[in-house]
Amino acid sequence: MTYPALHSRDFAASLPNATVTVGMGEAIDGQSLEGLRGHLRKIPIAPRRLSIDCGPVRSVDPVGAALLWLLCLETERSTGMRINLIDLPRVLVQRLRNHPLLEYVGGGDDIFADPFASNQPSAR
Repeated sequence: MTYPALHSRDFAASLPNATVTVGMGEAIDGQSLEGLRGHLRKIPIAPRRLSIDCGPVRSVDPVGAALLWLLCLETERSTGMRINLIDLPRVLVQRLRNHPLLEYVGGGDDIFADPFASNQPSAR
């Protein structure tokens, strides 16, 4: 995301009505969400819409899906900025099924898996 006039008054005045687009890497996971939150902190004025280009995404892990859903929900509640996930590969959209993240789509079955599950027997 680059804006040549980042510090101009015209830019600041028009940003709230604009749609800002940021890119997502090849995975939606905890690390990529940390990076995305860092990008969001650098936006000087919250735009009305934020589009996340998910074209390169090839995998979604359960923690990443949950964190992205929470980010979408919290961002909309706190700033009024609506996040849209664009170009998420069809196979991943189909695998989201009833996941709350699907509301923001404009994985895999592992999205529904327990991220804290272990193959080891319980020590309790």
